[in-house]
Amino acid sequence: MYYILAGFGAYLAMLWLVWANQRSLLFRPWKFLIDPRLCAVDEVELVDLHPSNEEKLYAWHRAPKVAGAPVILYFDGNRGNISIWNRRWRRIAAAGAGFIAVSYRGYGGSTQQPSEKGLHEDAKFAWNWALQHYSESQLAIHGFSLGTGVATKLGSVVKTAPVILEAPYTSTVRRAREMMPILPVGLLMRDTFRNRDWIGDIDGPLLIAHGDRDLIVPISHGRKLYRLAKKPKRFVKFRGCNHLTMPANGLYPVIWDFLDYVPPGEFAERAYAEEEGWTAEGWERPLAAELRDRARRSEAASFTDKNPATQYMRRHARHLHRRLLP
Repeated sequence: MYYILAGFGAYLAMLWLVWANQRSLLFRPWKFLIDPRLCAVDEVELVDLHPSNEEKLYAWHRAPKVAGAPVILYFDGNRGNISIWNRRWRRIAAAGAGFIAVSYRGYGGSTQQPSEKGLHEDAKFAWNWALQHYSESQLAIHGFSLGTGVATKLGSVVKTAPVILEAPYTSTVRRAREMMPILPVGLLMRDTFRNRDWIGDIDGPLLIAHGDRDLIVPISHGRKLYRLAKKPKRFVKFRGCNHLTMPANGLYPVIWDFLDYVPPGEFAERAYAEEEGWTAEGWERPLAAELRDRARRSEAASFTDKNPATQYMRRHARHLHRRLLP
């Protein structure tokens, strides 16, 4: 009897610890102010998106260098801050496109504490700021990992903007249940980010990209969301990619294709130089050309270890690290 009571007490203690520390488990920010000079791209400015002078909501902003080029409103994952994605910003800038990378409340110098409600408010502030500087037709909403919950909710409110979900989940509570099956996480969690309830309200074009070796958010989550979404929609499976490696394996050429954007002139050379095998007209190599055609035919797309971009990254990893980072 003693051991039963002791075990029950330990279980209750574990429940309390998870409940009390859930936000520190879900949100893992680097809180220091992010200097845009840390970015491997020129002409990036630090802007405050918050409409109040009492609070701060910082973002990195770079205007597009091509008239009418897309401007990506980017919502990051739960760990670190936006300064860790230098290669991502390099790819966007090389194509002549622009970006607004939001540093959530509690992240990268922004004030207040992160929560699901707070992050959705941040997204609204960011969208309103973007509309003051760009036409709605230029804007695309992009969420990665935790940020897919922010992007999906915003897309369901904005309705018609293109939405890009990179490694999305159906809900954080479902993912927590998969990771901790012995705990009643549905009763414990405050921040559930229920993408499955919002994705059907997105009326604009939708792109879901997921790696089939993603152990943090399994690809089954992305497939479930794809089935729940309205058309027009596209699902792209990146074979051999984990949670973090899609940007280095052809994600941005797929995004430009999804947004029907072809970088012009010198920007084409810069953009596709990052992805060996890409040209302004598409892929040069037969295998890659086939993959691009499959990407245009919706969810049949896949990218394998034979992807020229993957081979290029492996052969020149050290060189790229020196070239892309400050």
